[in-house]
Amino acid sequence: MMGKYDFSVGRNANFLLGMVIDNRGLVPEADVTQLTVFGQEIKQRFGHKIA
Repeated sequence: MMGKYDFSVGRNANFLLGMVIDNRGLVPEADVTQLTVFGQEIKQRFGHKIA
């Protein structure tokens, strides 16, 4: 996912995530885990001020 993120957001485009909602109205736990890891990676790479 980070490669696709870099090639979209890094080139000033949108990065749309298609999230599925189950019959309880919740995002499945496996997707929550994956998206949490993805968010942590983005914060680690880009969460620091350069100047």
